[in-house]
Amino acid sequence: MVRKYERIPGSTNYQNYKKEDLEKALDSIRSGMSKKLAIKTYKILRTTPIRKIRGTHLKAVGRPKVFSDQEEAKIATTLGIVADWGFPLTKRNVSAVVQKFLDKQGKRVPIFKNNIPGDDFLIYFMTRNNLSIRIASNIKQSRASVDQDDIMSFFNNIREVLRDVEDVNLYNYDETNIQDDPGAKKVVYHAEPKELRGYKITQEHL
Repeated sequence: MVRKYERIPGSTNYQNYKKEDLEKALDSIRSGMSKKLAIKTYKILRTTPIRKIRGTHLKAVGRPKVFSDQEEAKIATTLGIVADWGFPLTKRNVSAVVQKFLDKQGKRVPIFKNNIPGDDFLIYFMTRNNLSIRIASNIKQSRASVDQDDIMSFFNNIREVLRDVEDVNLYNYDETNIQDDPGAKKVVYHAEPKELRGYKITQEHL
């Protein structure tokens, strides 16, 4: 799959007009101008004003997206949350998340081999959802250091924090082989600062 498409000579020139020109054409037609004259005046496709007025075939041109906007937002938010928690995912991890999401829905995507998306999907998915690739690094030793009071505070609070969390959402480092040393891997992060994201963690993200 190519990432930069070039129009084939002679193919239909979809939406090669400004939105303002289309609105003007529609207003003119509603005011009595003939469709033929409006098309010629505003240089839009012959069938476009007819479809817009009738409300038919208004979907975007090209292959439809794999996920709805709501589903994409849910996945993107989850990726941002785990990154904020200190466990950012690599592109390979994200592909596995998408595969699990599709499998759980019983949905098969023919262009994905075994429901695993390729680089092109991930690139456009991240662009649409304001995600970016960064180099992961360990936090400074001064930030990672803790004292006895910090440790006691952690254990005093953890029971309350985990009160409503199901067991399936608790991870054991030894059993799951989760690593706390990311090294210099490329991982997925939100492209905007944390304070500007405005998302809330809900049960569906766990």
